Amino acid sequence: MKYCLLFHANLNYSRLEPEKFEFVIRESYEKLVDLFANRYPDARWTFEASGFTIEQMAKIAPDVLEKYKKAFKKNCEFMGSPYAHSILANVPYEDGLYSLKFGMEAYQKHLGFKPKSGWNPECSWNKTIPKMYEEAGYETLLIDWDSYLISTRPEVRAVEYDDDKTRHDGRKKPWYDADPNDKTLHFPAQLTPKLKGVMRSDRTQMPPLRYMIGEETFENGIAAIDKWAGKGDGYVVVFAEDAEYCGTSGYYFLKYHGEKRFFEHAPETIEKLIKVMDNIKTKGEFITISDAANNFPVHNMKIQYDENMAWHRTVAEAWKNTKWAHELDPICDDVRKKIKSAEQKAKTDKDKAVIKEAWFNLIQGENSDGRWPPGEGPAQSNIDFCTNALKKAEELLKGAKLI
Repeated sequence: MKYCLLFHANLNYSRLEPEKFEFVIRESYEKLVDLFANRYPDARWTFEASGFTIEQMAKIAPDVLEKYKKAFKKNCEFMGSPYAHSILANVPYEDGLYSLKFGMEAYQKHLGFKPKSGWNPECSWNKTIPKMYEEAGYETLLIDWDSYLISTRPEVRAVEYDDDKTRHDGRKKPWYDADPNDKTLHFPAQLTPKLKGVMRSDRTQMPPLRYMIGEETFENGIAAIDKWAGKGDGYVVVFAEDAEYCGTSGYYFLKYHGEKRFFEHAPETIEKLIKVMDNIKTKGEFITISDAANNFPVHNMKIQYDENMAWHRTVAEAWKNTKWAHELDPICDDVRKKIKSAEQKAKTDKDKAVIKEAWFNLIQGENSDGRWPPGEGPAQSNIDFCTNALKKAEELLKGAKLI
């Protein structure tokens, strides 16, 4: 069995204030890249970051970004995503494609290349998502096994499905005793002629994550990894979650306990990650997500999801059903209409450049963490990130006399 570790970095994170960006970069992202360079120099792993996150790293901590650029040439795969962490199932196809392409532009500028594997925020789903990633230039997409089981296996759906469209996640529902040897978990799927899918699952990764945070025993965390590795060949994605949980507490305590604790210093999480990795090393080899997609035969399975499914057994609509989404989404719709109208008037290259910049600001206004979480809500800085971008988009069009 091969093991994948994937760390998702997002400086647009809800409740992460800009004045703490460098703290998170230093205490989480830098600690991760140093850990692999110094202790696991031959282990292959995957690091994902939005275009916004890479740009902030280049601005705030270029020395850390340089460490990653060296790692990307050696043993770390870089995975891409939408520029500003939008829930792609909740926006029109054109918006999502712009967001992916703006991300690609940021990667080319700051990293010198465009990634081949893609992260889909919250694993949100509609039938256009694979086409969107393929059109943006991706070859592999991370997809969610738990959503897949709920959508395709009636026996799982009867136990795990929740029709509440506002929930944080599905943790109130029990877990169906799925088969750990199921090949859909351990082998890639063919999503489109040019795009493969690799499954991740909360079944695999939540117990070790809870161990890292301090709410589960080491033995139970490892038992989950061993169980879901199964007894056959293939791979298992052990970790495909927020990088911020390595070195800080992220907003774990808000999400799972309702406590107003955000991004606290948590060096013990790195020490516990080391303990987990040392255990895994005795059982198999670490590989990247692209290794998983390309070094194993495609399993003949029909990939089917309910429309609007998302990871953690929730739905994309949950991000649309908050107070902040209800305030921001109509503004996004209005700005989009103005951009589309302006496109009809654009005659010069200068006009077209203004329209492109307006699109860039619109997709920032669609950022998910200006709308999340339900109840507690985002920080004011998250909301401001969205509203300021939407205002700028409209100002650009007005300034160019395109509206």
